[in-house]
Amino acid sequence: MHLGEVLINRYVIVQKLGWGQFSTVWLAKDMKYENTYVALKVQKSAPSYKVAAYDEVEILDVIAKNVKHPEWLPSLSKYHEGHEDEVGKVNGEFTSQHTQVVQLLNSFMHYGANGDHFIMVFEILGVNLLEIMKRYDYRGIPMPLVRRIAKQVLVGLDYLHRICKIIHTDLKPENAIVALGEEELGQIVENGMITKKTKENEPGHRLLLDDNCLFIPGLKRPGQNAQAQTLLDGINTDGLTK
Repeated sequence: MHLGEVLINRYVIVQKLGWGQFSTVWLAKDMKYENTYVALKVQKSAPSYKVAAYDEVEILDVIAKNVKHPEWLPSLSKYHEGHEDEVGKVNGEFTSQHTQVVQLLNSFMHYGANGDHFIMVFEILGVNLLEIMKRYDYRGIPMPLVRRIAKQVLVGLDYLHRICKIIHTDLKPENAIVALGEEELGQIVENGMITKKTKENEPGHRLLLDDNCLFIPGLKRPGQNAQAQTLLDGINTDGLTK
Protein backbone atom coordinates (compact mmCIF):
# COMPACT_ATOMS: atom_id res chain seq x y z
CA MET A 1 0.00 0.00 0.00
CA HIS A 2 1.42 3.40 -0.92
CA LEU A 3 0.23 7.01 -0.97
CA GLY A 4 -1.70 7.88 -4.12
CA GLU A 5 -2.56 4.25 -4.90
CA VAL A 6 -6.10 3.77 -6.24
CA LEU A 7 -8.06 0.70 -5.12
CA ILE A 8 -10.91 -0.75 -7.21
CA ASN A 9 -10.98 2.51 -9.20
CA ARG A 10 -12.60 4.22 -6.23
CA TYR A 11 -10.45 4.72 -3.12
CA VAL A 12 -7.31 6.90 -3.27
CA ILE A 13 -4.82 6.26 -0.45
CA VAL A 14 -4.07 9.56 1.31
CA GLN A 15 -2.46 8.89 4.69
CA LYS A 16 -1.56 6.08 7.08
CA LEU A 17 -3.60 6.37 10.27
CA GLY A 18 -2.43 3.43 12.36
CA TRP A 19 -1.44 -0.21 12.56
CA GLY A 20 -1.87 -3.23 14.76
CA GLN A 21 -1.16 -6.93 15.00
CA PHE A 22 -3.64 -7.94 12.31
CA SER A 23 -4.04 -4.90 10.05
CA THR A 24 -3.14 -1.35 9.06
CA VAL A 25 -5.56 1.56 8.73
CA TRP A 26 -5.40 4.18 5.97
CA LEU A 27 -7.22 7.40 5.21
CA ALA A 28 -8.64 7.31 1.68
CA LYS A 29 -10.69 9.58 -0.54
CA ASP A 30 -13.85 7.98 -1.91
CA MET A 31 -14.09 9.16 -5.53
CA LYS A 32 -17.64 7.86 -5.88
CA TYR A 33 -18.96 10.66 -3.67
CA GLU A 34 -17.95 14.30 -3.54
CA ASN A 35 -15.84 15.42 -0.55
CA THR A 36 -16.00 11.99 1.09
CA TYR A 37 -13.16 10.38 3.04
CA VAL A 38 -13.16 6.94 4.65
CA ALA A 39 -10.91 4.68 6.72
CA LEU A 40 -9.63 1.49 5.09
CA LYS A 41 -8.75 -1.40 7.36
CA VAL A 42 -6.24 -3.51 5.42
CA GLN A 43 -5.92 -7.03 6.80
CA LYS A 44 -2.55 -8.77 6.64
CA SER A 45 -2.21 -11.32 3.84
CA ALA A 46 -1.65 -14.49 5.90
CA PRO A 47 -4.51 -17.01 5.45
CA SER A 48 -5.38 -16.99 9.17
CA TYR A 49 -5.89 -13.21 9.09
CA LYS A 50 -8.10 -13.56 6.03
CA VAL A 51 -10.33 -16.07 7.83
CA ALA A 52 -10.57 -13.72 10.82
CA ALA A 53 -11.60 -10.90 8.46
CA TYR A 54 -14.39 -13.03 6.99
CA ASP A 55 -15.68 -13.70 10.51
CA GLU A 56 -15.54 -9.98 11.27
CA VAL A 57 -17.55 -9.14 8.15
CA GLU A 58 -20.14 -11.77 9.07
CA ILE A 59 -20.69 -9.97 12.38
CA LEU A 60 -20.71 -6.54 10.76
CA ASP A 61 -23.32 -7.71 8.24
CA VAL A 62 -25.62 -8.70 11.11
CA ILE A 63 -25.10 -5.26 12.67
CA ALA A 64 -25.92 -3.49 9.38
CA LYS A 65 -29.03 -5.54 8.59
CA ASN A 66 -30.79 -4.83 11.89
CA VAL A 67 -30.70 -1.01 11.79
CA LYS A 68 -34.41 -0.87 10.86
CA HIS A 69 -35.47 -3.78 13.08
CA PRO A 70 -39.10 -3.29 14.20
CA GLU A 71 -38.11 -3.69 17.85
CA TRP A 72 -35.23 -1.23 17.61
CA LEU A 73 -36.85 1.91 16.25
CA PRO A 74 -39.42 2.18 19.09
CA SER A 75 -36.55 1.69 21.56
CA LEU A 76 -34.67 4.63 20.03
CA SER A 77 -37.75 6.82 20.30
CA LYS A 78 -37.99 5.92 23.98
CA TYR A 79 -34.30 6.52 24.65
CA HIS A 80 -34.41 9.96 23.02
CA GLU A 81 -37.89 10.94 24.12
CA GLY A 82 -38.13 14.71 24.37
CA HIS A 83 -34.77 15.18 22.64
CA GLU A 84 -35.36 13.68 19.18
CA ASP A 85 -34.64 17.01 17.48
CA GLU A 86 -31.14 17.00 19.04
CA VAL A 87 -29.92 13.57 17.94
CA GLY A 88 -29.32 14.25 14.24
CA LYS A 89 -32.17 12.47 12.52
CA VAL A 90 -32.03 12.33 8.72
CA ASN A 91 -35.31 13.31 7.05
CA GLY A 92 -37.00 12.72 10.38
CA GLU A 93 -35.72 9.16 10.72
CA PHE A 94 -33.14 7.37 12.86
CA THR A 95 -30.14 6.02 10.96
CA SER A 96 -27.33 3.51 11.48
CA GLN A 97 -25.41 6.19 13.41
CA HIS A 98 -27.94 5.95 16.22
CA THR A 99 -26.95 2.35 16.99
CA GLN A 100 -23.70 3.72 18.54
CA VAL A 101 -21.89 0.79 16.89
CA VAL A 102 -19.30 1.06 14.12
CA GLN A 103 -20.78 0.32 10.68
CA LEU A 104 -19.17 -1.40 7.71
CA LEU A 105 -19.50 0.70 4.52
CA ASN A 106 -17.89 -1.66 2.02
CA SER A 107 -15.42 -4.56 1.71
CA PHE A 108 -13.30 -6.03 -1.07
CA MET A 109 -10.15 -8.01 -1.90
CA HIS A 110 -6.93 -6.26 -2.91
CA TYR A 111 -4.37 -8.30 -4.84
CA GLY A 112 -1.04 -6.63 -4.15
CA ALA A 113 2.66 -7.32 -4.58
CA ASN A 114 2.91 -8.66 -1.01
CA GLY A 115 -0.12 -10.93 -1.17
CA ASP A 116 -3.90 -10.77 -1.10
CA HIS A 117 -5.45 -8.43 1.45
CA PHE A 118 -9.05 -8.27 2.61
CA ILE A 119 -10.05 -4.62 3.04
CA MET A 120 -12.93 -3.20 5.06
CA VAL A 121 -14.20 0.36 4.66
CA PHE A 122 -15.42 2.35 7.68
CA GLU A 123 -16.23 5.94 8.53
CA ILE A 124 -13.27 7.88 9.92
CA LEU A 125 -13.13 7.73 13.70
CA GLY A 126 -11.24 9.69 16.33
CA VAL A 127 -9.50 8.61 19.52
CA ASN A 128 -10.74 6.08 22.03
CA LEU A 129 -12.18 6.76 25.47
CA LEU A 130 -8.90 5.92 27.20
CA GLU A 131 -7.21 8.83 25.41
CA ILE A 132 -9.92 11.17 26.69
CA MET A 133 -9.36 9.88 30.22
CA LYS A 134 -5.64 10.58 29.84
CA ARG A 135 -6.32 14.15 28.75
CA TYR A 136 -8.10 14.68 32.05
CA ASP A 137 -4.99 13.25 33.80
CA TYR A 138 -7.04 10.29 35.07
CA ARG A 139 -8.77 12.64 37.52
CA GLY A 140 -12.19 11.97 36.09
CA ILE A 141 -14.15 13.13 33.07
CA PRO A 142 -16.74 15.85 33.88
CA MET A 143 -20.02 14.32 35.01
CA PRO A 144 -22.16 15.68 32.11
CA LEU A 145 -19.81 13.93 29.69
CA VAL A 146 -19.84 10.74 31.78
CA ARG A 147 -23.64 10.64 31.60
CA ARG A 148 -23.59 11.12 27.83
CA ILE A 149 -20.89 8.49 27.33
CA ALA A 150 -22.63 6.00 29.60
CA LYS A 151 -25.93 6.40 27.77
CA GLN A 152 -24.35 5.95 24.35
CA VAL A 153 -22.42 2.86 25.44
CA LEU A 154 -25.57 1.30 26.90
CA VAL A 155 -27.55 2.10 23.75
CA GLY A 156 -24.84 0.39 21.69
CA LEU A 157 -24.80 -2.66 23.94
CA ASP A 158 -28.59 -2.90 23.84
CA TYR A 159 -28.53 -2.86 20.05
CA LEU A 160 -25.82 -5.53 19.89
CA HIS A 161 -27.19 -7.82 22.60
CA ARG A 162 -30.97 -7.59 22.30
CA ILE A 163 -31.45 -6.80 18.61
CA CYS A 164 -28.42 -8.40 16.90
CA LYS A 165 -27.89 -11.25 19.42
CA ILE A 166 -24.19 -10.35 19.54
CA ILE A 167 -22.06 -10.31 22.71
CA HIS A 168 -19.32 -7.73 23.16
CA THR A 169 -16.52 -9.74 24.75
CA ASP A 170 -14.10 -6.97 25.75
CA LEU A 171 -15.85 -3.80 26.85
CA LYS A 172 -13.21 -1.31 27.98
CA PRO A 173 -12.23 2.34 27.28
CA GLU A 174 -9.88 1.35 24.45
CA ASN A 175 -12.81 -0.17 22.55
CA ALA A 176 -15.12 2.85 22.78
CA ILE A 177 -14.18 5.25 19.98
CA VAL A 178 -15.26 8.83 19.41
CA ALA A 179 -16.81 9.67 16.05
CA LEU A 180 -15.59 12.80 14.29
CA GLY A 181 -17.84 15.85 14.22
CA GLU A 182 -18.74 18.04 11.26
CA GLU A 183 -15.86 20.43 12.01
CA GLU A 184 -13.21 17.70 11.93
CA LEU A 185 -14.67 16.11 8.80
CA GLY A 186 -14.72 19.53 7.16
CA GLN A 187 -11.02 19.97 7.99
CA ILE A 188 -10.22 16.67 6.28
CA VAL A 189 -12.10 17.75 3.15
CA GLU A 190 -10.37 21.16 3.17
CA ASN A 191 -6.84 19.88 3.80
CA GLY A 192 -7.06 16.50 2.11
CA MET A 193 -5.71 14.79 5.23
CA ILE A 194 -5.93 14.73 9.02
CA THR A 195 -3.76 17.61 10.22
CA LYS A 196 -4.49 18.03 13.91
CA LYS A 197 -6.02 16.30 16.90
CA THR A 198 -9.77 16.46 17.23
CA LYS A 199 -11.69 18.05 20.07
CA GLU A 200 -13.17 14.72 21.05
CA ASN A 201 -14.27 15.90 24.49
CA GLU A 202 -16.98 18.11 23.00
CA PRO A 203 -20.41 16.85 24.11
CA GLY A 204 -21.82 16.69 20.57
CA HIS A 205 -19.63 13.79 19.47
CA ARG A 206 -20.92 10.23 19.20
CA LEU A 207 -19.24 7.31 20.91
CA LEU A 208 -19.04 4.04 18.97
CA LEU A 209 -18.30 0.51 20.12
CA ASP A 210 -15.47 -1.09 18.15
CA ASP A 211 -16.16 -4.28 16.19
CA ASN A 212 -12.96 -6.16 17.10
CA CYS A 213 -14.36 -7.74 20.27
CA LEU A 214 -17.79 -8.93 19.19
CA PHE A 215 -19.00 -12.51 19.42
CA ILE A 216 -22.05 -14.25 17.96
CA PRO A 217 -23.01 -17.26 20.10
CA GLY A 218 -22.53 -20.38 18.01
CA LEU A 219 -20.01 -18.80 15.60
CA LYS A 220 -16.86 -20.88 15.92
CA ARG A 221 -13.56 -19.11 15.25
CA PRO A 222 -10.34 -20.74 13.98
CA GLY A 223 -8.63 -22.72 16.75
CA GLN A 224 -11.57 -22.25 19.10
CA ASN A 225 -12.55 -25.49 20.79
CA ALA A 226 -15.13 -24.16 23.20
CA GLN A 227 -17.55 -21.30 23.42
CA ALA A 228 -15.70 -18.05 24.12
CA GLN A 229 -15.79 -16.63 27.62
CA THR A 230 -17.35 -13.17 27.88
CA LEU A 231 -17.67 -10.38 30.41
CA LEU A 232 -21.27 -11.52 31.01
CA ASP A 233 -20.39 -15.02 32.22
CA GLY A 234 -22.07 -15.73 35.54
CA ILE A 235 -23.98 -12.44 35.49
CA ASN A 236 -27.76 -12.14 35.37
CA THR A 237 -28.20 -9.95 32.28
CA ASP A 238 -31.97 -9.52 32.51
CA GLY A 239 -32.57 -5.84 31.87
CA LEU A 240 -28.86 -5.03 32.02
CA THR A 241 -28.82 -2.85 28.92
CA LYS A 242 -32.45 -1.76 28.79
